[in-house]
Amino acid sequence: MNSFSPVSSLADVKEEEKTPLAARGLPETTYHLLLASKAQYTNNIALRYLPTGAVRDEPKNYSFNKLFENVSRTANLLSRLGVSSDDAVSIVLPNCPEHHFVLWGAQAVGIANPINHYLEASTIAEIVEAAGSKVMVVLGPSHERDIWEKACLVASRIPTIECLIRVSIGEDSANDESIFAPEGVDVIDFSTSIEKESCAFICRKTGDDEAAYFHTGGTTGTPKLARLKHSNLVYMACCLAGQVDVCALDVALSGLPLFHVNAMFTGGLMNFYAGAETIILSPDGYRSKTVIANHWSVVELYKATHYSGVPTVHAALFDVSVDGADVSSLKAVICGAAPATQQLYSRAESILGLELLEGYGLTEGACVSSLQPLNGKRPHGSIGLSLPYQKMKCVKLDEKGLHAGDCKIGEVGDLLIKGPNVFIGYLQEENESIFMEDGWLITGDIARQDEDGYFWLTGRAKDLIIRGGHNICPSVIESALASHPCVSTVAAVGQPDDYAGELPCAYITLKNSSSVSVDELLNYARDNINERAAAPVFIEILSVIPVTAVGKIFKPELRRMAVERVINARVKDENIHCDVNVVLDPDKGIFINVLADRDYDLAKELLASYPIKFDIHRIEINRNDSKG
Repeated sequence: MNSFSPVSSLADVKEEEKTPLAARGLPETTYHLLLASKAQYTNNIALRYLPTGAVRDEPKNYSFNKLFENVSRTANLLSRLGVSSDDAVSIVLPNCPEHHFVLWGAQAVGIANPINHYLEASTIAEIVEAAGSKVMVVLGPSHERDIWEKACLVASRIPTIECLIRVSIGEDSANDESIFAPEGVDVIDFSTSIEKESCAFICRKTGDDEAAYFHTGGTTGTPKLARLKHSNLVYMACCLAGQVDVCALDVALSGLPLFHVNAMFTGGLMNFYAGAETIILSPDGYRSKTVIANHWSVVELYKATHYSGVPTVHAALFDVSVDGADVSSLKAVICGAAPATQQLYSRAESILGLELLEGYGLTEGACVSSLQPLNGKRPHGSIGLSLPYQKMKCVKLDEKGLHAGDCKIGEVGDLLIKGPNVFIGYLQEENESIFMEDGWLITGDIARQDEDGYFWLTGRAKDLIIRGGHNICPSVIESALASHPCVSTVAAVGQPDDYAGELPCAYITLKNSSSVSVDELLNYARDNINERAAAPVFIEILSVIPVTAVGKIFKPELRRMAVERVINARVKDENIHCDVNVVLDPDKGIFINVLADRDYDLAKELLASYPIKFDIHRIEINRNDSKG
């Protein structure tokens, strides 16, 4: 059913684009996509659910026909509850088949608003309030999770909430009816309610209608909710299925959280479009030790062909021995959300005999804008070629953020994207500053394009800290620390970490005559930041924070300082003899230059564990010290 073919070069991308997108006959909405798949792949397995992610699990299977029926019943239920085209349905669920029923059913009748269920109740409340949801679909009372308790707190605070739909996923449920439920809010059971609904549903939405609100990072007042149209999602699913060459014989493993756009496609819609089977690896996915331990055995048992992960997931999986499991069915291992290290590339090749398929994207671009070709060259460090119909370019912006000319080949500039996957804008936000003329979106990333059409990121103009694929907005940290009576100025950045990719850290200056310890500031941050992952692991008090010529805090220098500190600390801890010099290179971004003597190989292995460009030279270094 694929409308797209895999590209292997820039020439292939241009060849694909000779066919007008409108002539490819893509479905109008995500609901129509599922309808077409149901008609073509009726009795094939669409979803297979493994309750713990172990090979011993008795799977729960759903055919394409059953998936579509449940999505339709869900749409009818939501419609009966008063959800209309402009209404959001907030979804606070772990990974499970019901998450798919609600995600696509909500889009068929209204707007789906998936929310990270690991967030604190106060942050979830801010997102629900911004979305204006009437209905929340949440995991019911459970001895293992506090989602229900958080949802009830949210419903008691947000007056627009009229109904909580309770989902049970067969875990150790706390079904005691005395558990708190907010007064005046209806509570209904999902499974028994949809059984009463008809599986006949007429979707009246179009490709230009809104399909989803995705939260894009940490909250500062009103959360940023990215508004994605049906046409954005349909294009992305169809194009991505083509580039990964997914077909009805394929089996995808789904272990990333479904509240994120990556999982929505690689663990759902692109597979549904192509008729492939998707295996849900437990409610916790790759956060589960059982899933990680069983992964290669699950690949062998179900002949899995592809899966997507963030660098921390891949690192954890490669730490588990394949132990004789036959993983030859794998044809694509996708790596996204954060840069992969050279070490990770090497381990993928040695363990799986495959190169990682790395790409680039953002929520505002419906997941993917560029991807390394499945069957073409994949230079390490590149984010690949732009997808067909997805325009990308590097430009020069002046001090006011206005277009000052396009960059030449190899020249570094601000990365812009434009195309059928680019979102409408943020909900309840001013969007003029993110869009340029003719619909170009300013991504906030710095990049260059080489002569073969491949793009290379050299830095981030936007300040997001990416911890294991989780986006952290620095302002969450900065606003918390700035409220401390001794703090004058604060700037948060990401420091490198060989497992999580980045960890949050902060640099501050103090008010005149103020005195406070770093430990007190760390504790204060932990007590005042709702996102636990955003609590800084390191704080440094500076006499002066580096600024630009116009007086703005210069975060690239702070990031350089963080890299230098972390790398030098690792070198010292492991007693590696080398000299480290971290610089801000205008073309490469943060770059590590290393001179090493007898510990050349050890230094190279250490540097390869970080997603930072480096150059290492072997040289004799005169030292008086020696290794103990």
